[in-house]
Amino acid sequence: MAVTAEGTRLTAEYRRAQGRDSVRLVRDVLVLWRLLDPVRLNPTMPSWASRVLDLIGRHRSKSERLALDYLGAFRRAETGAAFDLPPMKNLEAGWRDAAEVSLSVTGPSTVKRLSAAGLDPQQAADRAAPAVAAAAMRHAAGGGRDAIDAAILADRLALGYQRITVEKACACCALLASRGPVYKSPVSGSRTLRDGKPEPSYDGCGCVVEVVYDADTALPAASAKFAALWETSNEGLSGREARNAFRRAHEVNIRNSDGRQT
Repeated sequence: MAVTAEGTRLTAEYRRAQGRDSVRLVRDVLVLWRLLDPVRLNPTMPSWASRVLDLIGRHRSKSERLALDYLGAFRRAETGAAFDLPPMKNLEAGWRDAAEVSLSVTGPSTVKRLSAAGLDPQQAADRAAPAVAAAAMRHAAGGGRDAIDAAILADRLALGYQRITVEKACACCALLASRGPVYKSPVSGSRTLRDGKPEPSYDGCGCVVEVVYDADTALPAASAKFAALWETSNEGLSGREARNAFRRAHEVNIRNSDGRQT
């Protein structure tokens, strides 16, 4: 987690701000979903896809602006120094093509597959809608994620990053968060950036990454709990078996937490 209280506050507020924008995006994607006629997919898909892609583009720009504002304030809080952020123009390359593929797979292709399996076309469309919204959310949030990735690589004071999530994160995100910081250069016993690839994100994912400026930075509370669970849930196991054991234990914890709140 951030070394300073102000850094911790800024990260929490940044995550909430990105989350609020994602909620608005999902709402609007579901409204636009009605433009796709499940019995006339081919003629209605181009207009629908174009509208959704334009919407994603606007939210990507908003996500990027939120990230840049956060990065500047966070660096000042953690290091006392300002930073000239790298130009972001190159971040736009390729996202639209990737998003279009995601929309096609989660949307029309899914409706066709479910309809061919015997489901009523409208029911098939209703079932596909959440996945379409989740995919759109990932691509829109990519504006902020890409901005932070670029800044980390360009910032000479940045050692790396760590994933910030919540205790009810999915098992994949919880496992990634449990591993702690990912460093730009080798540090004993720690992960390093994977061949320049960014931190994985998933459809519907609400995680953010926080820049690490101090090698002694502590794990956030949720990540520390995940790290402890990893140690206790998979004794004697490795590879996929260890990950599956962690997933099962994490799901039990979430169910128990939900039970205590009712």
